[in-house]
Amino acid sequence: MFRALFALEVEMNRILTSVISMVALICVPFSACAARGDDQPGVPDHRNAGTITKTESFDHDPGWDGVRNHIELPVVGKQQDFGYQTSHHAGAAAGEIGGTVWRSTSPAYYGKTIKPLTFEDTLQASGTVAVTQSETGFGWQTGSTVFVGFFNHQEQGWRPVNFIGFRLETHTDTDSKKLEKRPAVEISYGTSRWAAGGVHVNTVGPAQQRNVKQLDQDALRRVPPDGSRHTWEFRYVPKEDGSAEFIFVFDGIETRMRIGDGHRRHGATFDRFGIFNNPLPGSSITAYFDDITVNGEFDDFGDDPTWDEKGNRDLIEDKEEYGSNDYGYIATNHAGGEKPGELGGRFFSVDPWERKFQGYYGDRVGTLTMNDKLVARGKFATKRFSTDSTFALGWFNSNDQGYPIKNFVGVYFDSYSNVGRIAAPLYGTSEGQNKHDMGYVTFLPDGTSYDWRLGYDPDAAGGRGAITFAIGGQEVTAPLQEGDKAKGATMDRFGVFNLGWANSKHCVVYLDDLSYTAAGEGPGKGD
Repeated sequence: MFRALFALEVEMNRILTSVISMVALICVPFSACAARGDDQPGVPDHRNAGTITKTESFDHDPGWDGVRNHIELPVVGKQQDFGYQTSHHAGAAAGEIGGTVWRSTSPAYYGKTIKPLTFEDTLQASGTVAVTQSETGFGWQTGSTVFVGFFNHQEQGWRPVNFIGFRLETHTDTDSKKLEKRPAVEISYGTSRWAAGGVHVNTVGPAQQRNVKQLDQDALRRVPPDGSRHTWEFRYVPKEDGSAEFIFVFDGIETRMRIGDGHRRHGATFDRFGIFNNPLPGSSITAYFDDITVNGEFDDFGDDPTWDEKGNRDLIEDKEEYGSNDYGYIATNHAGGEKPGELGGRFFSVDPWERKFQGYYGDRVGTLTMNDKLVARGKFATKRFSTDSTFALGWFNSNDQGYPIKNFVGVYFDSYSNVGRIAAPLYGTSEGQNKHDMGYVTFLPDGTSYDWRLGYDPDAAGGRGAITFAIGGQEVTAPLQEGDKAKGATMDRFGVFNLGWANSKHCVVYLDDLSYTAAGEGPGKGD
């Protein structure tokens, strides 16, 4: 699993005098590392003069340094009010589904129970829609969303797992002078392995499949919140070559999206058709849907269809608003440690200038540089990791974790929509030169407990230095850019911080049974 680091350690074994210490550092199980106790001063690392190996099992609060890692914001009251309605907005006669849908980390849905279907089935739906209200400010965290389509009642998320359909979303992160309160239309899907795809629907011509900030905003198909009625229909068709096609028609204008054979092989399971909210901070949209046909079954909602529902009429006191970091020591046991107690909680990815939301939680490790050999290992798990959420793990400087990232060696956890959740090497020099596109490994946000290992070798890659990260049987090694090690970095903490490089989403993660390099005794090694 760790072939690259192991080969390097064998070579170093020829010139180091303490073979026993080296073997212990590489081969000792995670549980044995934790058994050394977090109240010990550290275990000398004879492979790396001037450093020691510390361990932390979080059996009790270790008293690590924390800055802006617990941020309490005003509680926001949100009244979900969607489902069957006797109103008459979207269809030919009174009776419809829909209503006011709030973004919230509390999931809510209203859906028709169907026999389980997959990407191997042909899927069809059509109907009408009318939007009467939609809200947004500036930034993703202020937007409003409603999803429509085939989904799985056990989990939705952002982007939704096991989903195919469309969404109406009101947001902007482009120009505050052009706040657009007409929701745009996007068709999208999500596989069982948290990979996703989608395109924005245009008024004419081909759809746009680009970063949101690069979209031609004037070309996007938007729905005015004036109660006007619109028609929609879509069809998912699996192809013999292993791919599939999603055909969407809105007000007579057709959009097509190809689903690759890789994503189709991921699979997806749908047991509901209906509407659900986006589990992110944000605002509300009020939309109504009527005269719906699902795989040949028509409903005009003249009577209550008694579809399945969850949280769709709840009054929510939402504490998980944008920027509300809540991570550090926690007396739970999600990561897979031997005993309760771990490092965990909620991390928000925020904009670079939002210093008030940028925090960290870390152990004081003295002074380390890019000339030191660094090794860490532990356990990791997550059950909520939204697309576009992220956090960093490794050695950093307590003075600054902004962007560009400075004085850091480690790894960051993030996502690529078409891949799923990723972890990738990351570093930043004292001058702010950094590199974060250096390959990646993947993980699943399904509660799986992963063993991981992180290493930095200043002598690797011909002396440039390289970072290796391994998790779940995968490994990636990334060399530093030429000259970056000479620019240097100074780190005085080991731990985690939320990244300030995007106005974006959040994740809830857990880490336990850590071991990591710290500075030992000697000149320049004090905290």
